Amino acid sequence: MALASELKLKIWQYDVITAYLNGQLEKKVIMEISEMLEEMLRRISAAKTSNILEIARAQAMFKMIEKGGDVCRLKRALYGLGQAGWQWQVKSKIEKLGS
Repeated sequence: MALASELKLKIWQYDVITAYLNGQLEKKVIMEISEMLEEMLRRISAAKTSNILEIARAQAMFKMIEKGGDVCRLKRALYGLGQAGWQWQVKSKIEKLGS
């Protein structure tokens, strides 16, 4: 940072940890539900720190699982998904054009 300051360079920062999780998927992606999903939904429903919307979503998902649903459709990218890197790149270019 000292060198950038001395040379009057711009510094760019990226949140690499969650970068791929922000991409919107263009193609329909179906995923098998994790074995731990049911337990996680129970915890969200019971947590005192969860907001009303999170609890309602968790309860709705739990009802779908009880009816026999064993797959879900992804709305956003996940790590390891082939589209994740590409969608992140597309989103970053669009944001740069907008600013």
